[in-house]
Amino acid sequence: MLSLCSAAAASPQPTLDASIRRTMLDATTAPLDPATTLRPAQQQAAAVAALQRAAAELQAGGYERCGAAAAVCLAAPGCLTAAWAGDCRAVAGVCMADGSLQALALTQDHKPDSPLERARIEATPAGRVKQTAGGARLMDGSLGWQEALAAKSLGLSRALGDTSYTPLGLTAEPDAATLCLPPAPTGRRHVLIVASDGLWEVVGSGKAVAAAAACATPAAAAAALADLSRRRGVACKGGRVLDDCTVAVAFVA
Repeated sequence: MLSLCSAAAASPQPTLDASIRRTMLDATTAPLDPATTLRPAQQQAAAVAALQRAAAELQAGGYERCGAAAAVCLAAPGCLTAAWAGDCRAVAGVCMADGSLQALALTQDHKPDSPLERARIEATPAGRVKQTAGGARLMDGSLGWQEALAAKSLGLSRALGDTSYTPLGLTAEPDAATLCLPPAPTGRRHVLIVASDGLWEVVGSGKAVAAAAACATPAAAAAALADLSRRRGVACKGGRVLDDCTVAVAFVA
């Protein structure tokens, strides 16, 4: 199981990590290897429940102006299951019969300018989506442009916490998906990367999968990707770090 969240200062990450892992174990019958006893639909339900429980705990804890994108993945024989809210992304490097690696996304970012997300946001009384120089933002449509930008503006349409944005259409409800895996050739393995937008904004899925697969261990792969993100982020921003970056990697037989 991999869980990951990306949050700003005064981050709720310790609360999220503990809640997600506790719920995933509660939903399974084999604590040492919980994924093996679950069918894909059950894996999705367990992963979604983990994020829902974490979101409820953040809401009860008063996280009105602080939140996180989050993703959780279960690796079971023959499949990978992801649940997510926000723009943490899970990407699988699927090892094909010829030994090549194909990068496949398990998740799709929850952004305000997504047609389905925008429609849901703008169906609320006050929620609106505005395009800014930094991308689409979720804003309070009852305020003027500058006032709204200063008072309430968010680059995600789904997240855990940030409950002051809920009346504007922000939701913590996760999506979930399962990817079926072919048998890896003898001596080869599939790669699973779960990372925050600090990686994906500067490193493409194919490059990330190739870099991770070249490493001897998942820990080394995560460190290599974090370093690659930092170096590319600094290059893109003329010496300034682009964004925070959190990476988790698993090798899957």
